[in-house]
Amino acid sequence: MQFFTPPILHCTRIRSRVVMGFAPALLAFCLPAVLFGIGNNGEETPGNALFFDGSTYVKIPDNGTLDLVSNYTIEAWINVIDAQNNTIIDKGDYRFLFQTHTNNSPGLAFYRVGIGWIYSQGTIPINEWVHVALSVAGDGAVKFYKNGQLLSSHQAGLVGVDNGDVNIGRQSPDTCFCNLANGSYDEIRIWDTVRSQEKIASEYQILLPPNTPGLLAYWKFNEENGTNVADSSPKGNHGTVMGTATWIASEAPADGGNQSPDGGNQSPDGDNQSPDGGNQSPDGGNQSPDGGNQSPDGDNQSPDGDKQSPEARKHIHDGNNQ
Repeated sequence: MQFFTPPILHCTRIRSRVVMGFAPALLAFCLPAVLFGIGNNGEETPGNALFFDGSTYVKIPDNGTLDLVSNYTIEAWINVIDAQNNTIIDKGDYRFLFQTHTNNSPGLAFYRVGIGWIYSQGTIPINEWVHVALSVAGDGAVKFYKNGQLLSSHQAGLVGVDNGDVNIGRQSPDTCFCNLANGSYDEIRIWDTVRSQEKIASEYQILLPPNTPGLLAYWKFNEENGTNVADSSPKGNHGTVMGTATWIASEAPADGGNQSPDGGNQSPDGDNQSPDGGNQSPDGGNQSPDGGNQSPDGDNQSPDGDKQSPEARKHIHDGNNQ
């Protein structure tokens, strides 16, 4: 049997106007705390997320702070609804294309012009919230993470920068304009350093303050309506939704607490194996990035193909704030 736990209420007192000769009086009204992004434990909650319907993406103008070459980390909470080339983020002419289920692979993938595809080990689920991360070191080392645990490590080269826009949910803002995402994204962060596995594992389920040192961008997607997407970091990488802006109630399992996430010692695939197996050379089950020097446009299916309809999978804020 489940018992209903009344939500925390935030009460506000207002002064009423004089009505029919009566003196002003103090009135009070209370609203559930969830409307303010506060949970029953008094901590911040994930709030909203942005749903990408296969034709929606977020455009962020280049301001120089995301001209990434090396020593950076990208993190995101994602819930994709198919396994067909779902782009998380990219910049300009393939400067850091981060994607799931690329070319029928089950995990994460990373592409840069002149380097080619690098595929992670492991599997990314569909219709389920999962935290993913990617880091690129100064020596070219690329690491993929799932729910705070290492999936695999790879060695590759580095590329230069360009002045292209950043797109969330769409591949190659300068050339391909393709492989748009189907699913929901939340809590996307970009850091100016290579975050360690321990740091990612200890904070991936925590909502961080916007002024956390090292943040280059932090999109919380907590807007209720409209097309603006605010960057919560001090860097000002604000974006605009191109296409239909569908704001949904986020179910990403993150909060404002400081406790270490449960189950952080488990393998990201759900068993109790150590993630050490992810340190193998990509020559194993992963394709070598050398074979990925083909264009990423190759045999990727069009996002207009058989992507599933999102209607049964989302709770929509219709823009009227009702």
